[in-house]
Amino acid sequence: MPRSCLKDDLPDDFRSDKTCCVHAEQRAIFDALARQPIRIKNARIYSISLNEEGEPAFAGEPYCTICSKSALDVGIAEFALWRGEGICVYTTDE
Repeated sequence: MPRSCLKDDLPDDFRSDKTCCVHAEQRAIFDALARQPIRIKNARIYSISLNEEGEPAFAGEPYCTICSKSALDVGIAEFALWRGEGICVYTTDE
């Protein structure tokens, strides 16, 4: 029997993270905390989305609440996302 992820059974309007893995942004935050915790305060995190073929894709909505909460919790000040209009920087207040 093939393994499947429960996210496939969730409704389309499910308002939380549907993945069952650790996101790259979470790994970057964990790595920064382990290696240089002093430098993470007021830092900027860069994030890019990938499409089904693994190619770069514009960031869309909704944004990942898990990664957002992690960034807020450790004191990251800004997110940089690749949007249709280019790289956009958002403060964590936004």
